[in-house]
Amino acid sequence: MPVVALSARNMDGLPGIKAGMTSALLTHDYLLRVREAGAIPVMLPPIGELPLTILDRVDGLLLTGGEDVDPARFGQSPSLHLGDVDPRRDALELGLAAEAVSRGMPVLGICRGVQLLNVALGGTLVQDLPSELASEVSHRQQEPSTQGTHGVALVPGSRLAEIAGTDHLEVNSFHHQAVKAIAGPLRASAHAEDGVVEALEGSKAFLLGVQWHPECQDGLFTGRLFKAFVEACRVYARERRAPSAV
Repeated sequence: MPVVALSARNMDGLPGIKAGMTSALLTHDYLLRVREAGAIPVMLPPIGELPLTILDRVDGLLLTGGEDVDPARFGQSPSLHLGDVDPRRDALELGLAAEAVSRGMPVLGICRGVQLLNVALGGTLVQDLPSELASEVSHRQQEPSTQGTHGVALVPGSRLAEIAGTDHLEVNSFHHQAVKAIAGPLRASAHAEDGVVEALEGSKAFLLGVQWHPECQDGLFTGRLFKAFVEACRVYARERRAPSAV
């Protein structure tokens, strides 16, 4: 059974936690989707850089949602509309994401995760959609996370479209940053109606990121996405643990 590492976030002021103490947080939806798809989920602590050799112990990397990525990481000054950033989490995830890609390890990014993946591989971000892009699409919905609020068009022939079995999805949306310049190893595989990039993918190993939160939504796509990711992790685990033929 493959093991999947999931990035967590730091949170202060949680109920039941002593004042002044910080907690590492990861919502159950991520963990349950990975487990339901047939893998063992483990949480990476968001406390700064870890040795890249931690990836020797896992078979896949899931980059989860959360804070804004620090614009200094992609060569920009902060916008007046920049949200919270966490240098410890950026340091952890950027190094591990780049290393995982270099190893050919399966990587799945969700919301912040697709943005982080793009930055880790040399891309940039829109720091604040409402102030930088005139659009009628609401990218930060007020409706429940289980509800899709806008459509995305999937690029025909992409890995994402193959997994989804369709060229259109209705998705939820909880972001104000977005992909801008796409990193060289990646290509766009979905867009919102206003042109915002909604998914990125690589051309070889399982390397995929989506801007929405499929772990919160029921339906065929969510099951197919996590099963495809976990199956790629299973193949990766089998291949790297196979005895050498030499």
